[in-house]
Amino acid sequence: MLFIKKFLSLFILAVLFSCYTLPPPDWIINQPIDNEYWYGYGIVTKSFKGNLREEARKRAIEEIASQISIEIASNFKTRIVEKDYSIEEYTESISEARINANLENIEVVGTYKDKEEVTLFARLNKESYYETIRRKRANAVETALGYLEQADKVFSSATFSLLEKAGKQIENYLDRPITIQYPKIGGKIQNLYPLIQLKISDYYNRIDIKTRPDNIDGIIGFPIKQKIIVDVEDRDTGNPISGISMYSIVHGDTVGISKSNEIGRAEFVLSRINNKKALQSFDIIVNHNEIFEDSKFNNKIFASIPINARPPRISMKSNEKNLKKDLKTSPVSQNLKQIFQEIYGAEFVDSNGDLQIILDVSTDKKTKNKNEYGLFIAYGNLSIDILNQNGEEIFSMAITGEMGRSFSNHRLAGLEAIDELNKKVMKKLKFDLDSVFRD
Repeated sequence: MLFIKKFLSLFILAVLFSCYTLPPPDWIINQPIDNEYWYGYGIVTKSFKGNLREEARKRAIEEIASQISIEIASNFKTRIVEKDYSIEEYTESISEARINANLENIEVVGTYKDKEEVTLFARLNKESYYETIRRKRANAVETALGYLEQADKVFSSATFSLLEKAGKQIENYLDRPITIQYPKIGGKIQNLYPLIQLKISDYYNRIDIKTRPDNIDGIIGFPIKQKIIVDVEDRDTGNPISGISMYSIVHGDTVGISKSNEIGRAEFVLSRINNKKALQSFDIIVNHNEIFEDSKFNNKIFASIPINARPPRISMKSNEKNLKKDLKTSPVSQNLKQIFQEIYGAEFVDSNGDLQIILDVSTDKKTKNKNEYGLFIAYGNLSIDILNQNGEEIFSMAITGEMGRSFSNHRLAGLEAIDELNKKVMKKLKFDLDSVFRD
């Protein structure tokens, strides 16, 4: 009986305590406002899935960060913008970086729990914050100046990465002008960030590309293996610039990549001219995605070499027969000419062409009469040989035993065999012709 009484007493006390909530602390009732601290409240409902205290702390820090963003925006005057940031995005980016730098200075004043919510109260001492920012800003400026000095020593592709690093060092401290003397000895007073951006632009515009030959001449589709020599120089000094990545385009297609060596030289090779346009150009573009981490430059053609593209002149010798009789229409020859004209814009001549095509088409019959199904059967054979100007064979193909059928006679069966040969060879040539001119 005594045990039951004790148990009931404890149960009643537990119920009473579970219903009891401590009164809110003074920092909730009277929210402090002063010039010594930034304050932040993090409020999380108890239904939140996760660590309540960590989430409340995170939200308190976010509230402090929003106050710092407002201060940064109020101090923000002007900036040479290299990205499409709005002021809001920029200040948020800076405040986040500065809060991260000051996490150790954020104090948790207290935590309060009621039946539904957890509230965490935090503060950041302004003097500690400013001292941390002053120290980190000074270090960033010193590092940026070091990169700037290295960039100015020797003009190479590394110049751009060094200047970018200099800009990144100070990008979180641009709400106020960073005034420096540059060069450190005998230099003038300048704003550091605009100085870095102007140097990037100046160095980029000092890239000068010289090429040879002055023009390129070639037959469309033929291997020309034209070597293009590129010299990359400093437009102001004439000194070579090493490590500059470039790519070349012809009629919108990238045809090569290269990089200048220690003497500023690079090489490209144009294997052949594919497009049928008479006037084209071999354009060389500096690959800014290679020399800049965050490029703000558009593609710019630094050098352009005219291309005189000539269509190939082709002579054709054809022999098309059906059952040993000449065909009047020469269907295979006509289709061959059409393919070469479509792909290469070819001109057909009687003799002395860049190429000579030798075509032979024939049919034969193996029986004199119909077969057991009442069909006349003929078999077609075709060969194509392509010779260069020296008479050397550069391409050859053959199709044999292509069957043709007819209920009427062998002549029609032979014509059907030639028609099937024509279809097959044209389809195959569209894929195989490239091997005539492949490197």
